[in-house]
Amino acid sequence: MRMKTVFSTLIIVCLTGQTRADMLFEYDICSNSSSSISASSLAEHVLAGSLAASGVDVLTGYGDGIFTASAWSESSTRDTSRYYQWSASAETGLAIDYESVDLSLTRGHYLSEHGAETWQLCASTDAFASSDILLQTWDISATDFDSVTVLAGQDISVLGTLPGTVTFRLYGFDADHAGQSGDYSGLAYAHPDLTGSGCNLSMYGQSVPEPTTLGFLTIGALAMLRRKRTPHRNNNANQCP
Repeated sequence: MRMKTVFSTLIIVCLTGQTRADMLFEYDICSNSSSSISASSLAEHVLAGSLAASGVDVLTGYGDGIFTASAWSESSTRDTSRYYQWSASAETGLAIDYESVDLSLTRGHYLSEHGAETWQLCASTDAFASSDILLQTWDISATDFDSVTVLAGQDISVLGTLPGTVTFRLYGFDADHAGQSGDYSGLAYAHPDLTGSGCNLSMYGQSVPEPTTLGFLTIGALAMLRRKRTPHRNNNANQCP
């Protein structure tokens, strides 16, 4: 069944010359009130790990619509121990052609201090053992405190087409007075204490045949197309009267 799926996908690519970016999955920040979020709206043949935070204090029990945390780094560079993390992969025989991501962020404040103002999205093909690919950097220092900044259609196509599991980490830093209860910053959709509304964390792309199998399948697909277009010979043409 999986080989049939891969072959069908390849036929579409061969005939159209392109694929269309779809939503791969999303994390429902709008309805969240826990310390981790399971992926929803998964595209066919796509898998995704839960969205969770590490090294920071996630705000829980404060109602839906936010997934913020305190204790982000006060440094001007990212602290590799403090981040949000999630992962993506395709079923066996397929890879993901990564296109873009949607998310929205907020920065809290405590008196004159503030939460994380700079954010970096990175990806890795080996769970950050050695692979570390910077995808985007966002500076939200010019936005109002406790407002929602929407970052829609952010390009991550530098990843290209990848088989296997890709791990994503979103780092927050440039906080001031980190650790105070008022400096909660991070992913947000909408909340009575926030100004404006945002979006869920969503990723876009397309599942396609793995590059390692593409060559073999291409030969088979082209042979099948040629066979369909070749006219049948008249078996009686060379017979004697």
